This record gives sequence, C-alpha cells and structure tokens, in this order.
Amino acid sequence: MPRSRAAELLLSEPRAVHLGRYVPSATRLPKYEGCDPALYYRGLSEQLHQPVRDFMAADEWQWQADLVERVTPDAAQRYFDATCDALAEEVREFVGR
Repeated sequence: MPRSRAAELLLSEPRAVHLGRYVPSATRLPKYEGCDPALYYRGLSEQLHQPVRDFMAADEWQWQADLVERVTPDAAQRYFDATCDALAEEVREFVGR
C-alpha cells in the first residue's frame, strides 16, 4: 500500500489500519471477482480511467519497506492537511480568486 493510501485510511478510520500486520515481502494484491472499474472512476477525467483499470488489473504491488515507521497519526494528519490545502488552491485558481 502506498504511504499516502495508508495515511488516508489511518486518518479516516484508524480501526481499519493494522500496521502490525504489514509484511513488506507480501506483494500480492487480492482479486475481487466481478469488480467493475467503472465504479471507481466515476467522476474522474478520461485520462484517469486507464490508470484505474491498470491498478485494478495488477496482482503485485511495490510496497514501501518503511511504511510502518513513516505512517503515524501525526504524519497522516499532515498529509491530509497538505492535500486539502492543495485542493483548495486549485479550486481558488479555478474560480479566479
């Protein structure tokens, strides 16, 4: 799992993240039969549809070996705040403020 994804999950639902179970050598992703990629790219631009399909087709992932050390509640909050600030700036530019 990328560090950003772990941080998002840790911040939104801490009980859903079990970093103690993290095994860097376990690179296989679970497959969910019948899962429609279109459910995940609803509202995204056409350019982002293919990356979503590519990710869902993958069966291995390059884990970050230091995930447990780098993803903490404080780091997750900093990541979330930075993401929100960047999004707010894009919205301000879009509306011309």
